[in-house]
Amino acid sequence: MAVVTFNTIQIGAKRTSLVARIAHFIKLFAKSPSNWISLRIAANIMHDTKFIEQQITLVKQMDDEQVKKGMAFIQSMLPELVKMDNAIEKIQNPALSIAFRQHELAVYDLEAKLHLKQTEHLPVIPTDPELREALHYATVISLNSHL
Repeated sequence: MAVVTFNTIQIGAKRTSLVARIAHFIKLFAKSPSNWISLRIAANIMHDTKFIEQQITLVKQMDDEQVKKGMAFIQSMLPELVKMDNAIEKIQNPALSIAFRQHELAVYDLEAKLHLKQTEHLPVIPTDPELREALHYATVISLNSHL
């Protein structure tokens, strides 16, 4: 069984930030979907996506300190994802766009799993019945007005 440390996630994410740093370089050379540079970068993004998906399965084995470090790292990585999203959107390359969307979903899924692991020990506070009823009626009225 593999020993889970957050360093393995950081090592894999360094390649992701490298891709984010060269995203502006892609704009110059990714003019067509068949360009070998854009295909190579899409393959690297997919490789990183598979790595993150593997790390998602290891979140259950992490202790509280590793989860805390992971959440901090993911929060610091989100601005890089936004920059990369903007760069890929300007390129309008379907291969890169598809690869990045899958990568983005994997990162957000990892963030969600880390958040669940971080808050699993907190007690569940029941919702006030009056608040639930008010939300229900607000939803019904909203749906009726939009139909």
